[in-house]
Amino acid sequence: MSLFKVIDDLSKWSPYCEEKTYDFWSQKFPITSEQSSVLAKYAEIRKNYDWGDFEPCFLKSTILKQSISCLSQKLETHEIKTVKSALYTFKKDFDSLWDSDNYLQKRKKQIEEEMNKINVNELLSIIATLYSLDTVPSSIDIYLLFNPTPNNSDGGANGGVFIRNGKNVPIEDDLMVLFHEFTHTVSDSLNALLFKLAQQKGIPDNFDLHVLHEAIDYTLFPGYFYEEYLRKPFDLKEEAIKQKDKSEYLYLIYSLAGEVYPDVKKLIHDQENFDQQFISEMIEFYVSNFKSKADLQN
Repeated sequence: MSLFKVIDDLSKWSPYCEEKTYDFWSQKFPITSEQSSVLAKYAEIRKNYDWGDFEPCFLKSTILKQSISCLSQKLETHEIKTVKSALYTFKKDFDSLWDSDNYLQKRKKQIEEEMNKINVNELLSIIATLYSLDTVPSSIDIYLLFNPTPNNSDGGANGGVFIRNGKNVPIEDDLMVLFHEFTHTVSDSLNALLFKLAQQKGIPDNFDLHVLHEAIDYTLFPGYFYEEYLRKPFDLKEEAIKQKDKSEYLYLIYSLAGEVYPDVKKLIHDQENFDQQFISEMIEFYVSNFKSKADLQN
């Protein structure tokens, strides 16, 4: 899975691929014209599938051949040939990084130790209330992935919750990513309400919906989590300013999250959920203040 995520990022098949991975990799292992061609062909195949279509095959096995065999049941013969070529083209360089510093076992222990320091049950109760859940899962599998970029951690919830740990990133950042991605696995009802209200207000575009959904999750993780559980307030609006010239996508998310964060804190205090009024007001603010910026990305 760790190798697969690197290939995904290097191919830039989606605007949500991690740019930092590409920057780090291309500096350490300059990408040849042949490799660029392989990545371009991979990207064309990958665009035919959604997030979550490939990931389960790589999460459920640590053996590359088994993952490819699993994927071959979903892809056409010529498609699997292209994906396999991309994986093996970059495998040698990836293995050299993995073998030089396989830090994940140590990281796993550190995460477990930090997790024991916070009130997880209380945090899950807050999530259950906000997202209108009858119950939260009693257990969930968390996959730790090798991140070639040492100063960055990210994650996903496609086919399972995973964290790509940067070895130099504070452990609490990994905890934040873990809970952030967890919210994606329990937000079906929120997504349905968000999609319904957004369409009513004339913004059915996937980019806008993604910004709106992520902004809600960012108010909790990192927002509320850092302030209330780590006692290290995270200024969402300040982070938006930092991202303005780097990523319009993150700029929009942090800006919107910063605006609605006080309302989210009130919902938590009053033990209320993300209801229709909250979502409607958030969408209206987004349309009034940021929609023209988002249009530039479509």
